[in-house]
Amino acid sequence: MFNQGDSAFAPSQYLFQANAAAIGVRFRRPNDFSHTEGSACLMASGGRAGSERKERVILNEGAVTADGYFTEVTGDFVDREAAARLTESQRDTVSDWRHNTLEVATTTECTVNGLESINHASSTKPSGQKLRIGQIDFKMEGRHRRKYHEDLELRFGRLTFSEVSINGARLKVSVLPDVFDSLPTFSSFQKEYNRSEAFRKEIGHMVYRTEPGVLSWLKGHELHDRRGYCLVTVVNKIEWADPKEADPRITINGHTVLVPGYGTIYFGEMTIAPTQRRLHLVRAELGCRDGASLDFGLGCAGGHELP
Repeated sequence: MFNQGDSAFAPSQYLFQANAAAIGVRFRRPNDFSHTEGSACLMASGGRAGSERKERVILNEGAVTADGYFTEVTGDFVDREAAARLTESQRDTVSDWRHNTLEVATTTECTVNGLESINHASSTKPSGQKLRIGQIDFKMEGRHRRKYHEDLELRFGRLTFSEVSINGARLKVSVLPDVFDSLPTFSSFQKEYNRSEAFRKEIGHMVYRTEPGVLSWLKGHELHDRRGYCLVTVVNKIEWADPKEADPRITINGHTVLVPGYGTIYFGEMTIAPTQRRLHLVRAELGCRDGASLDFGLGCAGGHELP
């Protein structure tokens, strides 16, 4: 058993961190309304959560609808038999779990089909500016080799935007997950960005950076590294699928789309940190009649040593 002099805190262990949600809405006008669909959160010791499938979602009187969704998060040691052996009682202690340095794997995945968001023109006119997406889908896979490599590695198993349109006009959303797969850790991505001018020219438009001089400790050419994380987008380019359908009132700027009468839509934002990555496939800030914040297809995968 544990000695009386042992710390009251738990011995060293691995803390799994993974979650996902299909749809999250927070309306503040004209009525206060908040709701989350398809939420899945992994317990600290790993396992499986979510695996939730639902057909036809209608929220806030039809302001947000979807044909269906699926979410799932998992986390476990790669060698599950070795993990089980560590739980066996030993001669002088409850188990040998405190010496666990086994490799860890986590996954987070989310699929949403037939998603629509409409900012109604008024309470008497059901028409309005509409965002429609046939499907958003992602799967993030994390590996932590622990005794061989202290940094968490994260890659994409899937990442797609399908049939995106605004008021019926189609958009082509191009993603570039390979860049982040080839540099799967926070430190490797940071090092390559700060070292290589060619790399900065290639993906600089996908990395959020403060303007030179705003933060004195941050040089203009360096990766935005604020408290150990950086903000990027997995979207390389957004353009009209058919230039003839282009709406001159709508502004496309990098991974953002500004729609008068609706709001601003942000595609594929991702936070890279040493112990996890957090992805928002679609985030929208609505103005006009509906004052709201919307999240579609979000989640994170990762974990870290405790303490």
